[in-house]
Amino acid sequence: MTNPIHAVVLDANQSWVESLFVAMSRTARVQLLRVESPPEVLKRLSGRARPAPRGLETRSIAVPGLRRFTSLSQRRVSQALRRVANTAPIDLLVCTSPWHAPAIEETLAALKIYYATDPFQYFAWPRERTRDLEDRALAASDLVVATSVQLADDLRGRVDVPVEHLPNAVSQSFLDALDRSLPRPTELASVKGPIIGVIGQINDSYDWDLVDALSRDLPDVTTVFVGPVMRSETASDRFEQLATRPNVLWVGPQPHASLPRYLAAFDVCLNPLRKDPRNDRRSPLRLFDYCATRAPIASTPIREAETFGDQLTVIEAPEDAAPVVRALLDAPAIDVAARQAWAQRNTWEARADAWLRLVEERLGRSDPTP
Repeated sequence: MTNPIHAVVLDANQSWVESLFVAMSRTARVQLLRVESPPEVLKRLSGRARPAPRGLETRSIAVPGLRRFTSLSQRRVSQALRRVANTAPIDLLVCTSPWHAPAIEETLAALKIYYATDPFQYFAWPRERTRDLEDRALAASDLVVATSVQLADDLRGRVDVPVEHLPNAVSQSFLDALDRSLPRPTELASVKGPIIGVIGQINDSYDWDLVDALSRDLPDVTTVFVGPVMRSETASDRFEQLATRPNVLWVGPQPHASLPRYLAAFDVCLNPLRKDPRNDRRSPLRLFDYCATRAPIASTPIREAETFGDQLTVIEAPEDAAPVVRALLDAPAIDVAARQAWAQRNTWEARADAWLRLVEERLGRSDPTP
């Protein structure tokens, strides 16, 4: 029997990225190395950090700061990886951040994958430095996986190795929760009439003209926001003005596991991300969570919306928002069987299987996938 693949994930960065590798750990040995700055170390020591994901061997690497103390931090990460490689040969090394380029260059592994989960060129990081490091990480990799179509297209122009598009996904627990009757959240008990629902961080990435048009032109419909307001961004003032309207309700941030109760109450699920270069390179998690529901979905025309096919309806411009949503409210119920089949093909477990097929092909452990 072939030994299970030994995968090392360097700095998964986000909980949803960890979800992918938790799913992969069903059939592979997965080690997660979390790179922690001083504030993150303090959170862990005080018990306030995100818990280690079940199924993964998790280690922490304390660094003084990747962007402020770059050389020292990168040295510590490389040393930690070498210790892992000296303990057991690494079949697969996955790197999720350009700032770990030296580590992916220096570590021995049968297969190296750069996992592009975000368009880092739009982050508030030193842009030239980030671009240079990402070029190094790309050059040191044998395969690149990108979570959005546009990001994959961008990277194909920068590397000679294959670039695959494998987007985000939805958890099986989400599908299971929304497959049964759920009580209406108490915050929504007084809401009369239809609900347009939005989940996720509330920030300047939203098309606020579109949201404004919806609440203005559909006075009988309540727009409900579930998520934290990122007050350091310019959108907070715009959102607070909208929230004074009687048909706009903000219920604050909620644990991800609690979101199915809110989603089950939505008559239309809305993805309000503004159409711009950064959002065109994202794979919005909210769209996958929406696909666990039986509600119609409306989205701005970001590039990744195209990959959802007839699971959603695109709103091309703010002036089209109210007519589109009204039509969705008046339309017959969606094809639940087709929606559920689509969602099952896009769980984290399905995504992990796709990853493992790619890895096994590259390692020569299976016949090439058609």
